[in-house]
Amino acid sequence: MTETKDTFGVGFRPQHYGWVTTHNPPEVDVFEIVSENFMGVGGRPKYFLEKLRENYPILMHGVGLSIGSQGPFDPLYLKQLKDLIQWVEPQMVSDHLSWGQLARRNSHDLLPIAYTHESMNELVGKLAYLQEFLGRRFFLENPSAYVAFEDGDYDEAGFFAELLKRSGAGILLDVNNLYVNLKNLGQNPEDFLRALRPQDVGYFHLAGHSNQGDVLVDTHDRPVPKEVWELFGKAKALFPDRPAIVEWDGNIPDFPVLLAECEKARAYRPNPNVGSVTAETIELTGVSRSNAINYSQFFEQIVRPFGIEENGTRNLKGDRPTPATTGLKVYNHAYFLRLEEVLLDYYPALAFITEEEGFRYLVAAYLEVCPPMGSSLKAAGAGLPDFLKNLLSEVDYDFGVPLLVLGDLAALEWARVEAYTADINAAKLTPELIKAFSPAMWETVQFKLMPTVKRIACSFDVLPVLHAIDNEDMPSPPVESASNYIVYRNDSFALLEQALDERESRLLAAFEGGATLIDACDLLNEQVGFYDSNQITYIAGRLVEWSERGLIMR
Repeated sequence: MTETKDTFGVGFRPQHYGWVTTHNPPEVDVFEIVSENFMGVGGRPKYFLEKLRENYPILMHGVGLSIGSQGPFDPLYLKQLKDLIQWVEPQMVSDHLSWGQLARRNSHDLLPIAYTHESMNELVGKLAYLQEFLGRRFFLENPSAYVAFEDGDYDEAGFFAELLKRSGAGILLDVNNLYVNLKNLGQNPEDFLRALRPQDVGYFHLAGHSNQGDVLVDTHDRPVPKEVWELFGKAKALFPDRPAIVEWDGNIPDFPVLLAECEKARAYRPNPNVGSVTAETIELTGVSRSNAINYSQFFEQIVRPFGIEENGTRNLKGDRPTPATTGLKVYNHAYFLRLEEVLLDYYPALAFITEEEGFRYLVAAYLEVCPPMGSSLKAAGAGLPDFLKNLLSEVDYDFGVPLLVLGDLAALEWARVEAYTADINAAKLTPELIKAFSPAMWETVQFKLMPTVKRIACSFDVLPVLHAIDNEDMPSPPVESASNYIVYRNDSFALLEQALDERESRLLAAFEGGATLIDACDLLNEQVGFYDSNQITYIAGRLVEWSERGLIMR
């Protein structure tokens, strides 16, 4: 693996997995991955990451750590992060100096922290724990922000400088965010640059932003603008020989466009004309309210359906270039838009059936009853099928389709998500192994489904509906009939579905939790101790057939 000193690269995004790992572009020195895209995930993403790490050094950058949230880290998140680090062996690991969770409810956004002594002390402790747990130095990105809390004991530059010094952490210096915060909050980027020690700067981020009138939004959906390039030149003069990564996450173009941005970064010359300013600490003007009060008031506005309250900005600075009301609306809009996009990605057929207005209503109703909990963005969509099937009273909208049909369709789509992303930690049972079983083994071996296999029981026959939408055809109304299906991923990462009869479904249900041949006989017979030879032959035959398709775990 090569050294990342003074190297240039781009983010590794799903739209480019195949192209990058086929062409291995020599113009790119290093790739950066989004950690959460690969944490606890198998299948196609893991396959392409394995190919990438064979040819390039990798930087890991996360969006879900939520280090500024009050309370302990999510232990499952940390375990999956550490497992990925040990497998990938990245050059550096980073996330944002931000928060996103309150009482386990997750906004899945990068919310600004309050620059208070309370925040400082808690973050120093959490960084000590994190770096010891991971066994390496951790890097924090300076985030973009659209509001600032009224209470504060530091400015951003002074806070970062002291935090890095006390914690031993480093900084991922996002140049675009420096410019965005200059325009939104009046924060001088040169103050920030001068406050940093060279030994604390890990690497640079470069990205584009959108100008929405009185606010700049860090959208990563366009080329790096001139003003950010100029600021990058100043940063390089102070911190030479650092990797630089171009980020592009929305309206993602063909890969050659990213290569061109990467080459611009490589050709850009340092600009030593940086003012000799230093960071200053804001004098405390009164007793700061606790972070708990500030964060709870702020969070309440972010997740509020249909907009913020009139007095929702009462704990935010009102003297910034971007009005506090405008900035708060950015966060409120982003919360619902982000989760709507995630659910649309998971449930495209459901969105097609309910149409744009209906799907938007459904998302809002679902989030009100089942808000995102924990660190996983994927988990935000897990409860939608049950919501549609079991909480009919919470949905006051005529979709023109029974909610149970929508629930069945959602269950089938969610099975696709789980089968596609399942990580395989066990070998498959082959037909040859089954045929070689001794009689004693047939009585003792437990058969279990692979993690890539999902069984679904529905009240309507919705599989033809899903296939029609896949083919961009208009689906016919489904028949109301008890229907059972399996969804599974094959070795080529293709998703396959099959309808099951009642007997097959009951047998697969037994193998979901693990069952011997005798257990399966008992379940199918609904009595213990009756072992019909025809039944045993049937079960053995199904096991051989399913093992040929890679459905049974070894």
